[in-house]
Amino acid sequence: MQPLVGFPCEDGAGVFVCWRALLAVAAIPLLCTPFGCRSAPHRAPLKGADVVLVVIDTLRSDHLGLHGYALPTSPFLDRLASESAVFTDVVAPSSYTRESIAGLFSGQWPSCVGAVGWDASPRKASVTLAERLRASGYATTMLTLTTMLSDGGFARGFDRVEHLTSEWGVSRAGAALTRRALEVWNEPRGKPLFLYVHYLDPHGPYDPPPEKLARFAPASSVVLDLYRDIRPRLPELVAEGFGPEDPRFRELVRRYDAEIADTDAAVQQLTAGLRARPSQRPLLVVITADHGEEFLDHGFVEHAWTLYEESVRIPLLWWSPGYIPATRSSQPASLVDVAPTLLALLGLDSPRVLSEATGQALFQASNAGVTIANLGSRVRFAELAIAERNVARAVWFDGWKYVVARRWLDVDERARSSRIEEQLRQQGRVAPPPPAVVVREELFHLPSDPEEQRSLFASAPEVLPRLRAFLAEHERRCPLVQPLSERPVTLAPHESEALRQLGY
Repeated sequence: MQPLVGFPCEDGAGVFVCWRALLAVAAIPLLCTPFGCRSAPHRAPLKGADVVLVVIDTLRSDHLGLHGYALPTSPFLDRLASESAVFTDVVAPSSYTRESIAGLFSGQWPSCVGAVGWDASPRKASVTLAERLRASGYATTMLTLTTMLSDGGFARGFDRVEHLTSEWGVSRAGAALTRRALEVWNEPRGKPLFLYVHYLDPHGPYDPPPEKLARFAPASSVVLDLYRDIRPRLPELVAEGFGPEDPRFRELVRRYDAEIADTDAAVQQLTAGLRARPSQRPLLVVITADHGEEFLDHGFVEHAWTLYEESVRIPLLWWSPGYIPATRSSQPASLVDVAPTLLALLGLDSPRVLSEATGQALFQASNAGVTIANLGSRVRFAELAIAERNVARAVWFDGWKYVVARRWLDVDERARSSRIEEQLRQQGRVAPPPPAVVVREELFHLPSDPEEQRSLFASAPEVLPRLRAFLAEHERRCPLVQPLSERPVTLAPHESEALRQLGY
């Protein structure tokens, strides 16, 4: 029996064209789907398994103990990681929730399914993970603490969608979300379950429970609000000394870390409840994030402003004892790989066959069991298309990261943009992205400069042609900028208020 693989359908120009791979290996039958390419027939080590997909909003991986963080933010996840397959090189397809989750649900880069801008969501032309699982006999439920996913595109394929709060930026609600998830988990059912659980913390405004905050020191008597006090005033705050040595800055990070700890406890309760119910089915739990968060790493705060590593580098754990062995892998992964990997492990084929694919299966199965797939020097992308902020794309390949911004705001301009965003939200209108004019290019060699402090754009031109070709082909296949002739998007009143309260 042929092994299950995530076939790297990539030619020399970085185009994921499965038919060329088929011609090269005509003796091996391959299936290319919207969720990737794999050999067929295939093994399905988790066929019929219950699947719980957990997204922790705004969680940058380097603030977790399992990724080397020194503070006690994640004692449970650190222990769970010892029983899981942990991917250490994972990037989100965007630093904005809607774009990134569209990539998670579709298994494609956001722009490939039309999910760009403030109102991004997977368009009907794509098949979402929930749709595929429901069509295969799964009961499907989405539970969230963020109505950023209230658009119908995200609900497609779910039998039940519950947003547990109408408030935006709500903190300390992780335990309530866990309780509801376990209620769903313990309901009688004759089908396997796909349960999507989206925690909002550690998203701003960072208001953790006092007992979690007490884990972290030092405390500050001055607490600045991320949206009201910091974003619109950041240049003057920095001029006053706001930074790593400032108690006000340390308090900001302290509160973020404490919210991670609070969510870590909620996920611990969730996992304990999942384990407590006996089941005849295997159980697979996937834990990840939609994007990271900035803390002056490149001069600003929050997220959905840039595509630097702190904004897009995220955790990814696959927990299924007895089926997926505990291991750590540095294979290059992306959030868009989650959907094709799940379908591969469950032994499900997509009903649609495409000539191009994006996400890849992260595991391969054989008679020897499940192992990490060899993804080689694959190409990965991230993109951001918020007209009032920055419009940019990034490409990772073979240790290099190339970033092109068509619209780029410096720190002063971002502070001004933060002040006018509320006016835009009140008007309920968002302008389309600007024309496709490159205004900024950066090139980083991540093995030698993981914090992206030295752009080598001027000194390493020999790698640029290939990286530019990757992005040019990606732009041809999946345009990032919508036509300027399109009318600006009109947001519903609840969406406008929600974005305002979130600080967007």
